[in-house]
Amino acid sequence: MDSDRIRYADVLRNRNFSFLWVGQIISNFGDRFTYMANMALIVFNWGGSAMETGGMFIAMSLPAIVLGPIAGVFVDRYNKKKVMILCDLARAAIVPLLIFADSLIQVYIIVFFISSISRFFYPARSAMIPSIVKREQLLVANSLSNSTYEFSAIAGYAIGGMLVGILGVKMVFIIDSISFLVSALFILMVYFVPIKKNITMTGNTIGRIVEELKSGVRYSYVERRVLFILLLLGSAILAFAGINILWVILIRDVMGMGIEGMGALESVFGGGMLIGTFVVGFIGHKYRNKRLILSGFGVSSLSLLMIGLIPLLAPVLFFAFLAGAFISFVNIPTVTVLQKVVPEDMLGRVFALLGTMTESAGVISMVAIGFLADIFPVQSLIVGLSLALLMVTIVGFMVPVELETDDVIPCEE
Repeated sequence: MDSDRIRYADVLRNRNFSFLWVGQIISNFGDRFTYMANMALIVFNWGGSAMETGGMFIAMSLPAIVLGPIAGVFVDRYNKKKVMILCDLARAAIVPLLIFADSLIQVYIIVFFISSISRFFYPARSAMIPSIVKREQLLVANSLSNSTYEFSAIAGYAIGGMLVGILGVKMVFIIDSISFLVSALFILMVYFVPIKKNITMTGNTIGRIVEELKSGVRYSYVERRVLFILLLLGSAILAFAGINILWVILIRDVMGMGIEGMGALESVFGGGMLIGTFVVGFIGHKYRNKRLILSGFGVSSLSLLMIGLIPLLAPVLFFAFLAGAFISFVNIPTVTVLQKVVPEDMLGRVFALLGTMTESAGVISMVAIGFLADIFPVQSLIVGLSLALLMVTIVGFMVPVELETDDVIPCEE
């Protein structure tokens, strides 16, 4: 089947992908609800500062730095389906602990543990998709998966904001816990046969883990397409991640709105990403991956620039939508390139390494912005971040790397 004939219906007829997809929808909605509940607590109920708001984002990101590489080894070694089910069950048990949190440090600790478990779940899911759909269906499958994620952002943030107001934060945490249980049930119904891999049993456990970590890093350095993606996304996140903090402060202090305004902004951004994912799914195969990715960064950076220059509700919502739409031009081709280029028994480590690099850059960005936001005007910082992202885009176009061939460099273990 040629790539230009692949349709969403072709992918959804795949029973295993459909179960994985439905489980993703449910748990993503629960995640958005909890995010809005935490933001309501920290920013609006407790009057948190930019630095205190950034603390939650840092708590969400640190596990990728500490556990990301180890999680990749674990995912490559063991059954990805079982890993995902265990992660969902563990998160279902931990999320309700937020009900009893009455201080920032308690929220940070619980969020840190939830995110730590997710470090095993996400690489397993990304590495599992190439095993349950055909190779030529990967772009559309990733587009559908990403559109699900963004649809949950559109409705999830908006509904989450309303649920927090109607039911309270405690009930929202319970809803998220239930969503993980339902997700685990759908993943349980996925038929997945892991590849047989000869695992080296000589030497001590730590030594074997270190050797497999080195193997993943070595492969990512040798395969230029993977190295380009890692460095490009890491640099872009370094420039872009702080916007998560600045948006909250922009809504509250510059635009004078509450949690509903934040929900509207997040929903519009997610709406743009949803539209963008469908556009990529329909026309993405007609364009080169590198052009799609860098064009996505370029338009997004210009949209953020306009948000910083015109902090009025209508322009902010419009340019947030535009930025979201073109971020999808980055996410989907990036994942598809990695799934096609990287050998299956190396995918977990590569995706975990990508997560570690981007989350590390994100933590650095958010720590810096959390500090600077208490000193400089939020609008000036948004303009500065947008220009930094634009510079990353320009440099990316200048690097002589193509992302089109399907040649695979075998891993050396």
